[in-house]
Amino acid sequence: MKAFYILVFTAIVTVTGWAQHPVLGVIIDSETRLPVSQVNVIIEGSQKGMSTNADGRFELNTVHFPLKLKISHVAYADTVIVLRELPEKPLLIFLRFSAKSLPVFSVSGNKVQSVTRDYPFYVSDYLFHQDGIILMVFYEKRLFDPRLVFLDKYGKIKWMHKLDRYGSLYKDCIDNIYLVGKDSVSEMDFSDSLQIIYPKSWSLDYFKSNLKIFDAEINRKFFFKFTSFHNLKHHFAKIDLDGNQKVETFRLISDSLKIERLKSQYNVFFFAKHANKMQMSVTSVVRYLEFLQEGIPLSWEEENIYYKPAYCPMMKYGDSLLIFNQIDGRVEAYNEQGEYLFSDTCRLLNDEKWKGEVLADNLRKEVWFLMIKSGKSILKKWENGKYSSSYEVLIPEFAFVEKIQILDGIVYFLYKRNVNQEYKELYKMRIDG
Repeated sequence: MKAFYILVFTAIVTVTGWAQHPVLGVIIDSETRLPVSQVNVIIEGSQKGMSTNADGRFELNTVHFPLKLKISHVAYADTVIVLRELPEKPLLIFLRFSAKSLPVFSVSGNKVQSVTRDYPFYVSDYLFHQDGIILMVFYEKRLFDPRLVFLDKYGKIKWMHKLDRYGSLYKDCIDNIYLVGKDSVSEMDFSDSLQIIYPKSWSLDYFKSNLKIFDAEINRKFFFKFTSFHNLKHHFAKIDLDGNQKVETFRLISDSLKIERLKSQYNVFFFAKHANKMQMSVTSVVRYLEFLQEGIPLSWEEENIYYKPAYCPMMKYGDSLLIFNQIDGRVEAYNEQGEYLFSDTCRLLNDEKWKGEVLADNLRKEVWFLMIKSGKSILKKWENGKYSSSYEVLIPEFAFVEKIQILDGIVYFLYKRNVNQEYKELYKMRIDG
């Protein structure tokens, strides 16, 4: 028992020490004044570091000064900042765009090719459909002229339709295609190549909460995931439309260590101290303790550092499901009934360069992990329960790559020249040369 108290005390002291010495900062593009994501921020001479989030923010916990921060991104000049003491305010760091690091696309000696360079439009979004690609484009490179274009497998335009609205494209797990606007979502029917029909429309909120939740479908059984307890519990569920049509949870993955740490921090004594402000009795606090713990708002530091959720995506793989369980470091397989088939250890799940995205090549039945480091995108193939070192693809030093997808051994992606540019082209790159 004595050893237990010593261990708990040590953990509390450690966490408290971290909380007192966070180095906070925001990375900004010096020209556009916009935040830059996926910037590597590393403490020189140590293993401590992180990548900036979508808002360009980072937080590093340290107790040692002075220190040097090494800041790098493939599209910007490397920067080193010396901190002699803990800054009183978050750092505001401006990065200078480095044109040398971004290639001009001359594809004669490269596997990368532009799919849309010869067409009079820029691409906003795309998705695979039947034996071709549907593009959301700006015709003549004008933002007020959105159009929908269908390219065949050879990259030739089969049809083009002018739209009365603009949005992103979304395909659900049964291949329905939607145009997602700012406030509303419309299903699209273009079986008749002469016109586009919008048979149904919904509000954006309804679409997100009712229609966009499903991750996979197998024989009329729909699978989806939801989280609870500050996203530290991952629930995997299914509903059989031809059966009892009830939601059944077939797998629960919990980050037990973080959950216990959070419960220890926000324990019954914490809430009892604030019982009067919450207009609750101490008895009620004890009775509803777990609800209070689940409902308490967390700070940015707690959400993104101390209690950052694990990645646990789910995807269809043939006639089965794969769950990528980062907490246990395993890839798990389940059949259409939600019954366990097998699992394998996968070290890629705990690689710091993995940000939770897994890509499927449905024609070849291949699975690829998307890794990001200093703005560079790397694809690593997973097969037969393990990472295959013979299949690793680097999208050649291109920054600002978006929406990477794979089909029949070809990597497709959108690319733009700088962080604030709306105009993009669609590129492709054959994996096997």
